[in-house]
Amino acid sequence: MTESLKETKELLKFVIDVVEAVDQSISDGALSLLDATNFVDPIFSVGAAFRGINNVPKEISELTPDQVKELCDYVTGELRLSDEKVEDTVKKLLESGLRFYELAQFIKNAKV
Repeated sequence: MTESLKETKELLKFVIDVVEAVDQSISDGALSLLDATNFVDPIFSVGAAFRGINNVPKEISELTPDQVKELCDYVTGELRLSDEKVEDTVKKLLESGLRFYELAQFIKNAKV
């Protein structure tokens, strides 16, 4: 893992874990307590994802073409995507992760 992309990849890992857990949980059309086991991976990846999240916008803003390819390769490996959709998927995953963090901060600041 390129050290300069460490935080970004950790955020991607968390969002991918959540997306896959939700997909597995709703695949049969019903949610049950048994689906809780699908969320083990996100539980383990959340700490790393948000520990350095303040560095992610800087990492993203300084991406080189080689680093974009590295992120695309990483996401392709994690999700087994076709090449034509990978760049858009990386963008959506990063946007989702950053928005999730913004929402958590918003709620934290809104509490009395």
